[in-house]
Amino acid sequence: MDADTKAYLDEMFGALQGQIAGLAAHVDERFRAVHERFDQIDERFREADTRFLSIDERFIEIRDRFAALEARMDRFERRVDAHLETMNARLAAMEQRLDGLDDRLDRMDERLDRMDERLGAVEKGLSALDSRLGGLSEDMRQRFRLLGERVGGIERRLVA
Repeated sequence: MDADTKAYLDEMFGALQGQIAGLAAHVDERFRAVHERFDQIDERFREADTRFLSIDERFIEIRDRFAALEARMDRFERRVDAHLETMNARLAAMEQRLDGLDDRLDRMDERLDRMDERLGAVEKGLSALDSRLGGLSEDMRQRFRLLGERVGGIERRLVA
Protein backbone atom coordinates (compact mmCIF):
# COMPACT_ATOMS: atom_id res chain seq x y z
CA MET A 1 0.00 0.00 0.00
CA ASP A 2 1.45 3.35 -0.94
CA ALA A 3 1.90 6.17 1.59
CA ASP A 4 -0.85 8.38 0.08
CA THR A 5 -3.48 5.66 0.35
CA LYS A 6 -2.38 4.83 3.86
CA ALA A 7 -2.53 8.51 4.85
CA TYR A 8 -5.97 8.84 3.25
CA LEU A 9 -7.26 5.76 5.05
CA ASP A 10 -5.77 6.94 8.35
CA GLU A 11 -7.45 10.31 7.86
CA MET A 12 -10.82 8.67 7.05
CA PHE A 13 -10.53 6.28 9.98
CA GLY A 14 -9.67 9.18 12.29
CA ALA A 15 -12.67 11.14 11.04
CA LEU A 16 -14.94 8.12 11.59
CA GLN A 17 -13.55 7.65 15.09
CA GLY A 18 -14.24 11.33 15.80
CA GLN A 19 -17.81 11.02 14.55
CA ILE A 20 -18.40 7.88 16.62
CA ALA A 21 -16.92 9.56 19.70
CA GLY A 22 -19.14 12.59 19.10
CA LEU A 23 -22.23 10.40 18.77
CA ALA A 24 -21.31 8.46 21.90
CA ALA A 25 -20.84 11.71 23.83
CA HIS A 26 -24.19 12.97 22.54
CA VAL A 27 -25.94 9.75 23.57
CA ASP A 28 -24.25 9.90 27.00
CA GLU A 29 -25.41 13.48 27.46
CA ARG A 30 -28.98 12.57 26.48
CA PHE A 31 -28.95 9.67 28.95
CA ARG A 32 -27.68 12.00 31.69
CA ALA A 33 -30.48 14.44 30.88
CA VAL A 34 -33.07 11.66 30.95
CA HIS A 35 -31.64 10.36 34.23
CA GLU A 36 -31.83 13.86 35.73
CA ARG A 37 -35.44 14.17 34.56
CA PHE A 38 -36.27 10.83 36.15
CA ASP A 39 -34.63 12.04 39.37
CA GLN A 40 -36.87 15.12 39.27
CA ILE A 41 -39.93 12.95 38.64
CA ASP A 42 -38.91 10.65 41.52
CA GLU A 43 -38.61 13.68 43.77
CA ARG A 44 -42.08 14.86 42.74
CA PHE A 45 -43.47 11.42 43.51
CA ARG A 46 -41.79 11.52 46.92
CA GLU A 47 -43.36 14.93 47.49
CA ALA A 48 -46.76 13.59 46.41
CA ASP A 49 -46.34 10.63 48.79
CA THR A 50 -45.48 13.03 51.59
CA ARG A 51 -48.56 15.09 50.80
CA PHE A 52 -50.72 11.98 50.73
CA LEU A 53 -49.36 10.96 54.12
CA SER A 54 -50.20 14.41 55.42
CA ILE A 55 -53.71 14.12 54.01
CA ASP A 56 -54.07 10.68 55.63
CA GLU A 57 -53.05 12.16 58.96
CA ARG A 58 -55.60 14.93 58.50
CA PHE A 59 -58.31 12.37 57.73
CA ILE A 60 -57.40 10.48 60.89
CA GLU A 61 -57.64 13.71 62.86
CA ILE A 62 -61.02 14.48 61.29
CA ARG A 63 -62.23 10.95 62.08
CA ASP A 64 -61.07 11.36 65.67
CA ARG A 65 -62.76 14.73 65.85
CA PHE A 66 -65.96 13.19 64.51
CA ALA A 67 -65.73 10.43 67.12
CA ALA A 68 -65.30 13.06 69.81
CA LEU A 69 -68.24 15.01 68.43
CA GLU A 70 -70.38 11.89 68.40
CA ALA A 71 -69.54 11.24 72.06
CA ARG A 72 -70.53 14.78 72.88
CA MET A 73 -73.78 14.31 70.98
CA ASP A 74 -74.61 11.26 73.09
CA ARG A 75 -74.04 13.25 76.30
CA PHE A 76 -76.12 16.13 74.96
CA GLU A 77 -79.01 13.83 74.04
CA ARG A 78 -79.18 12.54 77.64
CA ARG A 79 -79.61 16.13 78.85
CA VAL A 80 -81.93 17.38 76.08
CA ASP A 81 -84.93 17.89 78.39
CA ALA A 82 -82.99 20.19 80.73
CA HIS A 83 -80.92 22.12 78.18
CA LEU A 84 -82.94 22.25 74.95
CA GLU A 85 -82.05 25.88 74.14
CA THR A 86 -78.35 25.33 74.77
CA MET A 87 -78.46 22.13 72.74
CA ASN A 88 -79.92 23.89 69.68
CA ALA A 89 -77.23 26.57 69.80
CA ARG A 90 -74.46 23.98 70.07
CA LEU A 91 -75.88 21.91 67.22
CA ALA A 92 -76.00 24.99 65.00
CA ALA A 93 -72.34 25.65 65.78
CA MET A 94 -71.46 22.05 64.99
CA GLU A 95 -73.28 22.26 61.65
CA GLN A 96 -71.17 25.27 60.73
CA ARG A 97 -68.02 23.38 61.62
CA LEU A 98 -69.15 20.38 59.57
CA ASP A 99 -69.92 22.67 56.64
CA GLY A 100 -66.39 24.01 56.94
CA LEU A 101 -65.06 20.45 56.91
CA ASP A 102 -67.15 19.66 53.81
CA ASP A 103 -65.67 22.70 52.10
CA ARG A 104 -62.20 21.55 53.04
CA LEU A 105 -62.92 18.04 51.75
CA ASP A 106 -64.25 19.52 48.48
CA ARG A 107 -61.03 21.52 48.09
CA MET A 108 -59.01 18.36 48.74
CA ASP A 109 -60.97 16.59 45.99
CA GLU A 110 -60.15 19.45 43.62
CA ARG A 111 -56.48 19.24 44.55
CA LEU A 112 -56.46 15.50 43.93
CA ASP A 113 -58.09 16.08 40.52
CA ARG A 114 -55.40 18.61 39.64
CA MET A 115 -52.73 16.17 40.79
CA ASP A 116 -54.25 13.48 38.56
CA GLU A 117 -54.09 15.90 35.63
CA ARG A 118 -50.46 16.67 36.41
CA LEU A 119 -49.59 13.00 36.65
CA GLY A 120 -51.32 12.48 33.30
CA ALA A 121 -49.17 15.22 31.81
CA VAL A 122 -46.04 13.59 33.26
CA GLU A 123 -47.07 10.25 31.76
CA LYS A 124 -47.65 11.93 28.40
CA GLY A 125 -44.22 13.55 28.61
CA LEU A 126 -42.58 10.23 29.46
CA SER A 127 -44.34 8.59 26.54
CA ALA A 128 -43.09 11.32 24.20
CA LEU A 129 -39.59 10.93 25.60
CA ASP A 130 -39.76 7.18 25.05
CA SER A 131 -40.79 7.78 21.43
CA ARG A 132 -37.96 10.25 20.92
CA LEU A 133 -35.44 7.81 22.42
CA GLY A 134 -36.78 5.07 20.14
CA GLY A 135 -36.28 7.32 17.14
CA LEU A 136 -32.78 8.22 18.26
CA SER A 137 -31.97 4.54 18.76
CA GLU A 138 -33.16 3.71 15.25
CA ASP A 139 -31.14 6.62 13.86
CA MET A 140 -28.03 5.35 15.66
CA ARG A 141 -28.55 1.82 14.31
CA GLN A 142 -28.93 3.19 10.80
CA ARG A 143 -25.73 5.22 11.15
CA PHE A 144 -23.82 2.18 12.42
CA ARG A 145 -25.13 0.10 9.50
CA LEU A 146 -23.99 2.81 7.10
CA LEU A 147 -20.64 3.01 8.89
CA GLY A 148 -20.26 -0.77 8.55
CA GLU A 149 -21.02 -0.59 4.85
CA ARG A 150 -18.51 2.22 4.31
CA VAL A 151 -15.81 0.49 6.32
CA GLY A 152 -16.56 -2.73 4.38
CA GLY A 153 -16.14 -0.81 1.13
CA ILE A 154 -12.83 0.62 2.33
CA GLU A 155 -11.67 -2.84 3.35
CA ARG A 156 -12.63 -4.27 -0.04
CA ARG A 157 -10.67 -1.50 -1.74
CA LEU A 158 -7.71 -2.19 0.51
CA VAL A 159 -7.81 -5.91 -0.25
CA ALA A 160 -8.10 -5.24 -3.98
